[in-house]
Amino acid sequence: ITYKVSEVFGHCSFVLVAISYAVDDFLQLRILAIAGSSAMLVFTYFHPHGRILWLPFQWNIVFVLLNTWRVAKVYVDWILSEQLSNGLSKLYDHHFYVMEKADFARLVRLGTKEKFQKGDTIVHQDQDNRYVRLVVSGDLIVDRDGQTTYLVHEGQFISEMGLHAGLGLRGKLTSCCSVKAESEKGVELVRWDRTELMHLLELHQSIERTLKAVMSWDIVSKLKSQRVL
Repeated sequence: ITYKVSEVFGHCSFVLVAISYAVDDFLQLRILAIAGSSAMLVFTYFHPHGRILWLPFQWNIVFVLLNTWRVAKVYVDWILSEQLSNGLSKLYDHHFYVMEKADFARLVRLGTKEKFQKGDTIVHQDQDNRYVRLVVSGDLIVDRDGQTTYLVHEGQFISEMGLHAGLGLRGKLTSCCSVKAESEKGVELVRWDRTELMHLLELHQSIERTLKAVMSWDIVSKLKSQRVL
């Protein structure tokens, strides 16, 4: 009986691994890999020859733990993405839908929330600025030499120069214009340190690709608004 049962587990292990190669979904692949490695644990421990195969047994324990960690990480990221505030969820739905929601949540967690009242200056012209900002709600005016050049609205960026083109500019940059809050109810922003943001983009290429797409459309919108003004 032991021989037959262990052999069934051995065949199931290889079948599950073969199926995992055929699926496209990352999570399904990991779950199938866990099941396949778990079945192989039974086969190698209750081997038909009556001897425990310790080498494959130990390696399959490593594979099970590794894949379990990756599956748990996916679920933790999903839980965190569902805890976004109403304002950030709306921002994601309207402007960042090309990005995975878990990636958007990771991006937002790196930043710091800010609030400004009407008339407050967020960025001063010709002064050093090390931050990239995203407008969560409200409107802002962008001035250069006292002349309004364009408006910034919900979902648009401030001081994002170079990021849309993949330029890894870090640290402080000299601001070419001033940015002031315009909305009567104030504005809400998310602020990132440029160096920390670049480090995140280097670690997560999926965030980098989709963020470039969002920023490229943002620049097009700003150019259109300049023509109107």
